[in-house]
Amino acid sequence: MNISKTLNIVTISHKNEIKDVIAKGQRVYTKFGLLFLYRDNIEVLNKIGILVKKQSGNAVKRNYIKRIIRQFVRNEYILLQHYSKIIFLFNYKGKISYNEIRDTYINHLKKYEKIITNSN
Repeated sequence: MNISKTLNIVTISHKNEIKDVIAKGQRVYTKFGLLFLYRDNIEVLNKIGILVKKQSGNAVKRNYIKRIIRQFVRNEYILLQHYSKIIFLFNYKGKISYNEIRDTYINHLKKYEKIITNSN
């Protein structure tokens, strides 16, 4: 499935690829769950995985969460383009909105980038 045809972003579909990103990627802990960020030789974001646990709610709510995260990826592509593969592991039970998710992910990603640039 294409998340964005204009940006050429597709979903991670193979189980082995998901396991590889989880094993080798950097973890960022957020209020909503984990982000796994993986840098390959390619500097362009090309694959996204969105995993929403069943504990987060019924199918309607889980699909809503996936739509919100896909929209976040489309809107904040510049912030995410330094990684070749990203997995969003969502595990949150409360009510959410797009603005809340956007603000949380942006803050955590910016903090993570500062840590990475300071350590190099």
